[in-house]
Amino acid sequence: MLATGHLVAQAGHTKQIDVTGHLDNDGHFHVVEIHHITIGKGSESDFRTFGLGPDQSIVMKGITRISADGAETPLVDQEVEGPDQYRYYPRGHVYYRYPIVTEDTPFRYRFEYELVNAIGPAWGIGAGWEPLTPEFRLGSPWKRWRELLADAKEAWPDPARRYRLDHDVLFPDHAGLNNAFEINYDLAFDSDWREVDREAKLGRATAGVDYRVRRLFEYLPALTPPAAANRQAKTRLAAILAVLVLGPLLFVAIVVVESVTGGGLRIDSHQVAERLAALTPEEVRGRLEDEPPQISLEGILSRMASERKLAIEIEGAQDDSRVAEVRLQLLVSRESLPPVERAFVDEIFDDDGNFTTSQRVHHRSQESGRNLSQAIRDLFSAAGAKEWTTSSLLATPLVLVGMWAGFGQVTSLKHEDDFVIVGIANTLALGLVVAWPKRWWHVGRAKRGLLVHLVLLSGLFAALHFSVNRPFPAAMWAGSAVCILAYYLAQLLNSRMPSHERGRIVRDLVRIRRFAQMELTKQTPRLDDQWISHLHALGLASDIQRWRDESRRGLLRISHDHESSLLHYTGSPFTGQLPEPFVGRPDWTDVFYGELEEEEEEFEDIEGEDERWAERDGS
Repeated sequence: MLATGHLVAQAGHTKQIDVTGHLDNDGHFHVVEIHHITIGKGSESDFRTFGLGPDQSIVMKGITRISADGAETPLVDQEVEGPDQYRYYPRGHVYYRYPIVTEDTPFRYRFEYELVNAIGPAWGIGAGWEPLTPEFRLGSPWKRWRELLADAKEAWPDPARRYRLDHDVLFPDHAGLNNAFEINYDLAFDSDWREVDREAKLGRATAGVDYRVRRLFEYLPALTPPAAANRQAKTRLAAILAVLVLGPLLFVAIVVVESVTGGGLRIDSHQVAERLAALTPEEVRGRLEDEPPQISLEGILSRMASERKLAIEIEGAQDDSRVAEVRLQLLVSRESLPPVERAFVDEIFDDDGNFTTSQRVHHRSQESGRNLSQAIRDLFSAAGAKEWTTSSLLATPLVLVGMWAGFGQVTSLKHEDDFVIVGIANTLALGLVVAWPKRWWHVGRAKRGLLVHLVLLSGLFAALHFSVNRPFPAAMWAGSAVCILAYYLAQLLNSRMPSHERGRIVRDLVRIRRFAQMELTKQTPRLDDQWISHLHALGLASDIQRWRDESRRGLLRISHDHESSLLHYTGSPFTGQLPEPFVGRPDWTDVFYGELEEEEEEFEDIEGEDERWAERDGS
């Protein structure tokens, strides 16, 4: 069977190119090119560049120079140093030397080679219709998608038997010369092959660049042709499916693990009381918020006073225009306080005393050389020190696997022009892992945030692969899939809240918040007014207010006894009412940082504070 195409184009000394392609039953594609060339005085050498599709390579069989009288001179395959020598280079070109002539002399050069992987499954990701030039070019991914969909439609009726031949004949490039030349292309194929559309145009030309033959065939035997690029096509498809299937499975797996081990169990009011008793509202807020709360001495003292843990007495100056001194009394035992509040009390009170003054606190700060404000912020801050966790240790080798896959992508490239853009894509992928937030996700946080990293990584590599006309090697597709999955799994592990003490506290607080939210949907919630500050710190202020609004009538049920005309009242033990706040003078805590007075006056009455506060409480 024979098909012929004819085209007139522009080139240099080449006057005519005759191409014969033969597809045998095994899928091998043998090519013979005969170039009609006129060599002038001073001409020394030339290059023949081949257009190589994805996974294609050249097996050079030989080059023969044919004189005008028909005499054939085979060129010698060696490092080119003299006339009639040639050497093929894997990048896709052959370099050869002309004989020495004294005038314009016509020759024919016969190039014989096999185009490896010239034919591949029609459902595979093949090259688009743009020329298969060695230079790297970015194009529109949407255009590539349309081309791939068109190829898939052609393959769909019988994808197991349809194959596509792709042969790109690049025109010779002789600088400064643009003489017209003629190209003839003859295509032959053995009996195991049948053309799907015999009426279709044989090839397509790009002016001054190439003549492209892209033909759809059906393989008649039941088996697959041994020389077709089946393995490469399957590798690309497997890479895509691995990301689309394994990526979401990793997401589901981490969600299931977190639900089982990180806070999926139910909680009751006794557990709530036990956990909240060990934490201050400031700690609760700091552990659940991305930014630590603002901590101040005034805020801590005012809250503890409103909770009846401290008594505060503010004394004014003689003109009553400013605060002269603040006296503090501890009303509860230190052992009953949460650890952080106990440390705070130890910071401002003497070791064995329940009374102190602002001047005494200031004096202790100066003696110890500590900054009082910074010491308080350190005590109440919930941002624990960073530490290596099991997840971090597992994520580190995964990041190394991703970097190894990125290196493999670069080394699989055949053209140096591709190195830069592939290196940039892998650098951006690694940067996503390094810069992404760590240890932020647990039950109670939005799960969709875990998918963003997968979408960004997949989108980055999809944009890379589907923006080029000639697909990257199959090994690079596999490397991209490994890179995406390794980086994504590393990020999933890094995103999960660790299982150390701080992580368990955060998970418990999330469970407590869910428990309280559920209870606040009931008329009589199993909550305690002693937790009210903690519940507000959990972000439940609006839920509590809604419950108060909805339950206002239910809190007071009026029963009318017609005989006695008496009103009977019942109500819930939980009111949702914040304790009465402590209100001091403006800037009343400034005296804790002010100048010291004479020490004799400062502490003369400290020993008698027990009696004075006792008399005050009794009155």
